[in-house]
Amino acid sequence: AHNFSMTWCYECRSEIAPALRALIPDPLISVIMPCYNQAPYIRESMETVIDQTWPSWELIVIDDASPDGCGQTAEDFARHGGVDKVGDGLARLRVIRNSENRGLAESRNVGIRAARGIWICALDADDGIHPEYFWRAMDAMSAEPELQLITADQRMFGDISWTWELPEFTLQQATSRGPLPVMSLYLRSLWRQVGGYSKALPWGDEDYDFWLSLLEIGVHVRKLEGALTFYRVKAGSMMRESEAYEEEQQAMLRTRHMPLYPAAKLLRDHEKVMGMTAQTRRRLELLQARGDPRDDDFAFRSFWLALSDYG
Repeated sequence: AHNFSMTWCYECRSEIAPALRALIPDPLISVIMPCYNQAPYIRESMETVIDQTWPSWELIVIDDASPDGCGQTAEDFARHGGVDKVGDGLARLRVIRNSENRGLAESRNVGIRAARGIWICALDADDGIHPEYFWRAMDAMSAEPELQLITADQRMFGDISWTWELPEFTLQQATSRGPLPVMSLYLRSLWRQVGGYSKALPWGDEDYDFWLSLLEIGVHVRKLEGALTFYRVKAGSMMRESEAYEEEQQAMLRTRHMPLYPAAKLLRDHEKVMGMTAQTRRRLELLQARGDPRDDDFAFRSFWLALSDYG
């Protein structure tokens, strides 16, 4: 006898397997891929989705008013390249075009609002995933139906080559050593519960902010074996640019999740925000000028700017 699992429905040659497969939502996983000036990389990233051994997925590309037309590149690839591997490649791909540049966090939110899958994989347009990532994740879901978040070690490539071996996702580890890979899988219901990706922070870190929000509500996590996620390191990336302002950015991040940190640390963080650099203040002011006074992101930026005024 074989223990039943979703992956078994695709491996088994039994006559009942097609009927069982019909009960699995299709798509089960929605891959959300914002793109901005990433046309040279997006085909390679899409290939890693098309090559998945698990078949029940959709890919939503969000062209964030990119000057290089990366959304059109994605459509052309699906029509003339990816369709050779996935017979319904065009049906599984949707391209959403933002009328104006809305940034990475909001572009992800736009894609997830349009998603049909139960699970979300936020994959940037220059990164990738192992061909068996979704398959192994679905096997884990079948064994542990209570799972809400699935992650794996990450291999860095490009300007730097090394493997990030993830520690256990606990309060102590996450607040002291950092976030999870962006393409970790999570239930779409969690995204709704925490209000999506925040646009408040001036230098990105929307992923870390999101994972901390999940820590605050509590989630069931499973780490898969092996390096199943791939992150491209480029000298001019947003993450590398933000490193110059890392201390004040992290201070702002912690003030968004105060229940997770000790009071003494938060006091030092407030002092750091009070002395923010002119570059960070300018980015906050630009974001604020485009923001909605009714949302929480606007309130946090107002708070940080007020601290800066006081400093």
